[in-house]
Amino acid sequence: MKTGLVLEGGAMRGIFSAGVLDYMLKKDIYYDYAVENPFYFLEYAMGYSIYQQKLREAEDICGASFDLRSFHETYLNIGPTYFNISMPIMDEWISGHK
Repeated sequence: MKTGLVLEGGAMRGIFSAGVLDYMLKKDIYYDYAVENPFYFLEYAMGYSIYQQKLREAEDICGASFDLRSFHETYLNIGPTYFNISMPIMDEWISGHK
C-alpha cells in the first residue's frame, strides 16, 4: 500500500503543515507522494524542516555555548541561496561554536 500526504499552505495552515513535516522527519516517517496547495508550498515547508533540523543539530553539538542570536544572524547573512550552499556554512558555524 502506498502512503500519500496532502499539504495545504497559507498563513497558520502552512505553519501547521511545516510542523507536521518536521515531526515526520524527526520520527523517520516517510511517504510515497505528496499533494500540495498552493503548488509551491512544499518547497517552503521542506525548507523550514531542513532549517529546524540544523538548528537542533547546533543546539545538541554546541550545548551550553549555543547562541541562538548568533546562529540566526549567520544564517540570515548568507542570504537567499540553495541548501547545498547554506548548510556547509552553518556546519562551519557549529564547528566554531562547540
